[in-house]
Amino acid sequence: MPATEPAKSGEAEPVFADPLAASEPAPAAGEAGDGDEVPDWALSPARRAERERAREAARPKPPALVEHGPVEWFQAWRDIAPLDLVVVLARQDLSGLSDGVLLEYLAAVEKATAWLQSLRVVGLGEFAGRRTEPGSPLMGPEG
Repeated sequence: MPATEPAKSGEAEPVFADPLAASEPAPAAGEAGDGDEVPDWALSPARRAERERAREAARPKPPALVEHGPVEWFQAWRDIAPLDLVVVLARQDLSGLSDGVLLEYLAAVEKATAWLQSLRVVGLGEFAGRRTEPGSPLMGPEG
């Protein structure tokens, strides 16, 4: 068909919602085609989010922790998030714990304490940064 003739009915060029999709070559047969050869910063926000979701889905998931279920808290406290661990520890009856479990309890309390202290350090750092800003009402007369 010569270049001067209009396109026939039914023939249309594909329209791409993502400008990168038009410039990327189509994946060959057998290739994943997920665009890993393109760095994250070069992708559109939607494509970057799609790639992150795919990466997150590919990561292995830890087994669900059910208190007094398949795994007891004192067997898995190292894998519990500190905020959740504080809640679990607060519900324990210390008088009913065996010696070994009581030692695990104390170790878990240390983990939770270290996490809380790290939050305190972050807060103090933020306060110190604001305190030294010029014109801050928190700045003392000595500066």
